[in-house]
Amino acid sequence: MSRAPALLAGAGMLLSTASAHACACGVPGLDTPLTTAMDGWGLRASEGARLATGRMDGQGRYRRFSGDERNLRYETQLLAAYRLVPRLELSSSLGLAREADVAGAQQTSSSGPSDSWARLRFDAFDETPVHRAGAPLPALSFTGSLRAPTAKAGRELNIGLGAWEAAAGLALERSVSARWRVGLSAEGALRAPDRSLGIERRLGPRLTTQAAAWCWPRPTLAFSLSSNLTWEGDAAVRGVAQPGSASRMLQLGAGIVYALPGSVLRPGLAVRQSLPVTGASINSLVATTVELSLSLVSPR
Repeated sequence: MSRAPALLAGAGMLLSTASAHACACGVPGLDTPLTTAMDGWGLRASEGARLATGRMDGQGRYRRFSGDERNLRYETQLLAAYRLVPRLELSSSLGLAREADVAGAQQTSSSGPSDSWARLRFDAFDETPVHRAGAPLPALSFTGSLRAPTAKAGRELNIGLGAWEAAAGLALERSVSARWRVGLSAEGALRAPDRSLGIERRLGPRLTTQAAAWCWPRPTLAFSLSSNLTWEGDAAVRGVAQPGSASRMLQLGAGIVYALPGSVLRPGLAVRQSLPVTGASINSLVATTVELSLSLVSPR
């Protein structure tokens, strides 16, 4: 089965004569690889803005901000990825962030480097071809990441986690037609003890699950839809658990990426909305995030 090189850095795809075997690579707003097995390396620069309009409390009740309240965050990120071997992508990212809480005439703000990441993704198994006998098995990938607390942390406003975080996960993806692909993924993370706030603290574990779908209406254009649920356990201060500090957030997202004809540039746009769903979201902001990105990928 012959394959063509990836046409999209933001949504690389592998084509066969029988069916489209797409890789949901680098679609804005999704934690997918930037490169495909056909590529050597890639770069992506992105600029994001988040506007929070309310907050879910510890009982899952929604409080909408008043007219003179708002929370704003701007973040610029640079992601670099390298295919050590065709099935293994190594990547890292760093960035700058600014966040501000405004309540009437009072404003609290913080700015500086955001947290840095190092990630790896190993594509263990390809999906089984549709013409092969037996169950239609999905593609399986394993992921791992390390988050470094390079951002400033403070008692009033944090632009980073304030602690080291190690995570591991897996992703299942399957093509359901020549144009559509669906996927499920899950990632769990543990946080190291820290003293970023001047006291001994340990953040609770994190679990993130995602369901996503990708569509290629034509080879140079890709769309994505996703739903994420993130849970974080209770934190501990000086070795004592803090009941009611756990959080949950339900988020919907959509993305688009386009390969400019005759160019290696791939602009992308992503929109994410966290939802004020009673029982599903607690201790979390209700916010809209818009992210613009520009990617390029070098084939082998």
